[in-house]
Amino acid sequence: MTSNKKGNSGQVKSQVRGRPACSPVQKYAYTENSMHCYNDPDMSFVGKRLREERNRLHYTQEEVGEMIGVTPAYIGHMERGERGFSIETLVKLCNCYKVTIDYLFKDVIKQDKNSITEQIKLLLRDKDEEQQKAILDIMKAVIRNI
Repeated sequence: MTSNKKGNSGQVKSQVRGRPACSPVQKYAYTENSMHCYNDPDMSFVGKRLREERNRLHYTQEEVGEMIGVTPAYIGHMERGERGFSIETLVKLCNCYKVTIDYLFKDVIKQDKNSITEQIKLLLRDKDEEQQKAILDIMKAVIRNI
């Protein structure tokens, strides 16, 4: 929240309440439906993958922009990693390119061993003991052959 107060000199000073929301390293822009992070090298990687998918389907930036309701310039900005995008735009792009969101972000978001372990636990939670043992045997066989 920002408020304006008159200082001792009679000039209006802008005062920001609370702690700044962003670190000095990264700047964030908030819009109604999204949060964009600038200066993030991973976004340029996602942009490159978006461009690869557009080229794979032989679409122009104009065609994609028309399909998802944005300008061709905005498509170019996203592909170069110069602009972020909302979740809504991301879903439209994925539908247009017939890819999943996790495909676009693979190799961008690094997973630690704990998150992988948690994913395995989630997969096993509704299995009975016999099924869990069978899955464990399969995992051991796969690991031996990697």
